[in-house]
Amino acid sequence: MKKILFFCLIILAVSTTKSQVLYTQEPGKVTQHEITMTSYDKDPDAEAVVLYEVGTTSFRRTEATHSIEMLMEKRIKIKILKQAGIKYANFEIPYYTENFLPETIEDLEAVTHNYEDGKLRKTELNKKNIFEENISDNWKNKKFAMPDVKEGSVIEVYYTILTPYLFNIREWQFQKKIPVMYSSFSLKAIPPYEYAYIMKGSLQFDEYTHGEVGSEIQWGKLRFKEYQYNIGMKDIPAFKDEEFITSEKDYMISLNFQLAKVHYVAGGSKEIMSTWPMLCNDFLKYDSFGKYMNAASKEAKKILPSLNLTGKSTEEQIKIITDYVKSNYSGDGVITKYAYGKVSDLLKQKKAIPQS
Repeated sequence: MKKILFFCLIILAVSTTKSQVLYTQEPGKVTQHEITMTSYDKDPDAEAVVLYEVGTTSFRRTEATHSIEMLMEKRIKIKILKQAGIKYANFEIPYYTENFLPETIEDLEAVTHNYEDGKLRKTELNKKNIFEENISDNWKNKKFAMPDVKEGSVIEVYYTILTPYLFNIREWQFQKKIPVMYSSFSLKAIPPYEYAYIMKGSLQFDEYTHGEVGSEIQWGKLRFKEYQYNIGMKDIPAFKDEEFITSEKDYMISLNFQLAKVHYVAGGSKEIMSTWPMLCNDFLKYDSFGKYMNAASKEAKKILPSLNLTGKSTEEQIKIITDYVKSNYSGDGVITKYAYGKVSDLLKQKKAIPQS
C-alpha cells in the first residue's frame, strides 16, 4: 500500500509540474515563473528578455468620413534580469503627421509587476509622465520610462496607433539587442489594398498561416471577408554588435511592408510600388533634393586633409573615414527619404538635429 501511495504522489507531482503555466500572454497577468526567474537559460548573460511581443494591423471604415483608416496594435512583455537591463524599460513611440492629419496613439497602457514581501504589486504608468518631442517636420515621438522598475521586474506595454496613411504599415522587428522568446505579427488585409513584404535577416518563419477570418463585411456595394496573415518566430537570439555596422536595424531580423496596389470600389486600380525610374523622378521633383549633400561635400573637402589619407590604399582610406565618422558623429534614429537640418548644426553638435 505504501508503495502504491508513493508512486501516486510521484505521478501527481509530475502532472502538477507539467500543468503549471510558465509564461502567459494574458494581459495584466504574470506567472510565478516569470516573476521569479533570475536568468534566461538560452542566454544566461542576458540583461533582459522579451517574453513575448505581438502586433496586429487591421483596417476599419470611419463613420464620419466613410474613409478607411489603419489600426496598428502592439503588446510587449519584458523581464528585467539584471540591473543593467533597466534601460529596456524606456520606450519611444514615433508617429507621423502631415497636412494636419496626424496619426494618433490610443489606449496606451503600461504596468510594472514586482514581487515584494510575498506579494505581487502592480505599478501603472502615470500619463503625466509621457512626454512628446519633435523629430522632424513630419515625425514626433512619445517617450516614457516605466515606473518602479528594478532587477526582477516584469513590464507590460500596450498601445494602438491609428493612422489615415495606409502606405505606412510599421516595420515589425522580430530581433532586438536582447533575446526574444516569442514574436508574432498579424495582418488583417482587405481586398482594396495589396501589400508586398520583405523579410530581412532570416529565410523562414517558425509560424505561418493565412486564410479568411470572421464574418462577411459590407462597405457600400462591396462585400468581403478579411484575409489574415499570421507570422511568428520563437527563441530569437539577441543581436550582437558588429564592427563597422552603422545601422543595426538594417541587419536585425524584421518584416517590411509596402503598399503595392490599390483597387477602387468604383472600378479600376493603381500600381503603388515604385520602379527605379519612377523613384528617381520623384526625387528630382523634390525642391530640396541634393542641397544637403552639396553642402556636406563642401565641408568634407575641408575635413579630409586632416585625416592623412595620402598614400593609403582605398580600403585603408575607407576604414579611416568610417572610424572618423563613427567616433565623431551620431544619428537621431530617424529613417526618412530626405535629409533634413543643416550641415553646420551637424558639425557643431556632432549629431543630427531634429527639426522643430
